[in-house]
Amino acid sequence: SRLALAHLPLGTGNDMARATGWGGGYDGGAAERVLADVAAAEPQPLDRWAMTMRTATGGETKVFANYFSVGADAAVALNFHHLRESK
Repeated sequence: SRLALAHLPLGTGNDMARATGWGGGYDGGAAERVLADVAAAEPQPLDRWAMTMRTATGGETKVFANYFSVGADAAVALNFHHLRESK
């Protein structure tokens, strides 16, 4: 089955939003524009997988999603952190 997912990057760690083409953060625009963008977007595949963890008393299944990001945003965040700490 297919699951449609849309995300609105509101936090500071928006690497998934960048990697999937939604940009680095919410610019405060109208909600109607954001919803129109979501409605007009083309679905893109996202790798999902499940893992079942079993113990002596039972088990639990968790579902994960994978995406690719080269980490440039993490490097910028780390450099910003170092700059902030040096002052």
